[in-house]
Amino acid sequence: NFTKLSDNVLTDRPEGIYFRPKVIYNEKTKLFVLWINYLPPKSTPLASYPDATFLVATSSTPQGPYTVVTQKANISQTGGGDFTVMIDPKDGVAYIAYDAWGNSHRVLIEELNENFTDSLGASTSTGPLSPSSHEAPILFERNNVYYLMYGHTCCFCSTGAGSSVMTAPSPKGPWQDMNYDINPKKGFFDFDYTIQAQENFVITLPSGEYVYTGDRWTSAPDKKKSHDFQYWQVLAFDDTMSPPKISKLSWIDSFELNVW
Repeated sequence: NFTKLSDNVLTDRPEGIYFRPKVIYNEKTKLFVLWINYLPPKSTPLASYPDATFLVATSSTPQGPYTVVTQKANISQTGGGDFTVMIDPKDGVAYIAYDAWGNSHRVLIEELNENFTDSLGASTSTGPLSPSSHEAPILFERNNVYYLMYGHTCCFCSTGAGSSVMTAPSPKGPWQDMNYDINPKKGFFDFDYTIQAQENFVITLPSGEYVYTGDRWTSAPDKKKSHDFQYWQVLAFDDTMSPPKISKLSWIDSFELNVW
């Protein structure tokens, strides 16, 4: 919900395609900050991807209305792709992890400014952390260990995608590839993954639980993307290892979630 210029005028957001919204709260400014993928108008969405970026808006309430404050984020790579934003619980600094068309879809991390309304760009970049052709990054912290996960590019794929794991003592690194995937393929000659979903986000709950969420593309009976199902599962960690290893996913029909 963006601020309206008037009841009879379109909202003040620029024309284009918006997707993958993320909202974080800035304790200093007391504002909710919305980051969202933005594709400018072109003949087709595919034609606009090389010019894709992230648009940022703020609001005093989570439900809005939001006012656009940054139309084109100062990311170091062109053609911003999938992304996530995270506030470091240790010092309140915020980060964006994203891949981009301009770097062949290699995931990297950059620091945000104090207001969380823009990236500090190349000066704070980790540089590429994943191989090329990877996307859908997840970034979170648990017990002073930072986890970055990503999978191969899989545009609305029905087979699902992997979820490779890296760890670090800080969002700035140094990042270590843990050389395992929590959502591997079912078999060597099988194109389907254990969970036929593309990772989306890890929800960090006050109860201390971490919930994996993934998009099950093309799963909607009516074939509408907005109706596709998701898969959720509480992550399990092996704390006998250093850093703690995330257990591999396995399908479960249902579970009870302790939110608080």
